[in-house]
Amino acid sequence: MPRTPIRIGPPPGQGFALSLALAIVAACPWRAAAETPTAPPSAAAPASDQNSVIVHASKKAYDRQIQDFVDQAAAKTRIGQLSRWNDRICPVTVGLTPDLDAYVSDRILALAKTVGAPAGELKSCRPNMVVVFSPDPQGLLDKVLKTKPHLLGWHYTDAEAKHLAVVDHPVQAWYATATQDYHGRVTSDDPSFDWTPVTDAQDILDNATAAEGSRLRSGLQSQFASVLVVADTSKIVGRNLGAVGDYIAVLALTRAKDQGGCRDLPSITELFSPDCADSSIVLQATAGDLAYLRGLYSVNPTLYGDLQQGSIASEMKASLKAR
Repeated sequence: MPRTPIRIGPPPGQGFALSLALAIVAACPWRAAAETPTAPPSAAAPASDQNSVIVHASKKAYDRQIQDFVDQAAAKTRIGQLSRWNDRICPVTVGLTPDLDAYVSDRILALAKTVGAPAGELKSCRPNMVVVFSPDPQGLLDKVLKTKPHLLGWHYTDAEAKHLAVVDHPVQAWYATATQDYHGRVTSDDPSFDWTPVTDAQDILDNATAAEGSRLRSGLQSQFASVLVVADTSKIVGRNLGAVGDYIAVLALTRAKDQGGCRDLPSITELFSPDCADSSIVLQATAGDLAYLRGLYSVNPTLYGDLQQGSIASEMKASLKAR
């Protein structure tokens, strides 16, 4: 019988994402067509998996390429596992024209549905993902650091938060996470949360984190509470918005460990990489990206991180070989 998640502590991803988006809209009147990337011919076109992965290598080399792809794509959380969305994804995009804002949000949901991630309906769900196009991304992150540092992700000290709030990519994401235990209890990954029981021994039992004693599974699940994505409009002028939208969607669906470099298997995450030749840059999520995300959203979420990565790599090999 599936366990119903029980949320403890500050409700992660609920409310503050929308309030942040509204505050940004009110404070930053930068909606100018000259500062935006170019729109594709059809702004309603969903993300697809038509980009082929063409590899000329031995099986051993190909397996290594897939494993390298997984290692670069997956960043482990404080509990040593990979995060993914358990709640329905509900993005809100600000900073472009209304039509282009809607296009980016729709692009994220289209990719989520393609890979089996839980996608909400924009008209009825509560935002838990904010995408901001800004000409001053560092100024925006400075405000987030002062007013909503929990959006930056797990950190113990103010110095760690300040380090997290540094913009060093044209498009960058910050992840607030939560942990679900064996009994479905969901707790925000926030060191400031007070775990101290206040009554008696039963209260201690009720507030204990339940895990699983296994060499394969922890019984815990790492999940996204909210994701903040910020795009520097001064660095993406003239870019195809479909490509930028897919880049953002991939960042928003998985916590990438490395946004740099140029992989043997192509990825939309190389869109802004100075290490890749222009001829190798793709303009939509690739078959490799989609195979990875499908693996992430189908793997047992309670497995230890290394086993999750191994399982995803196996799914990718089967999926890409079938093509």
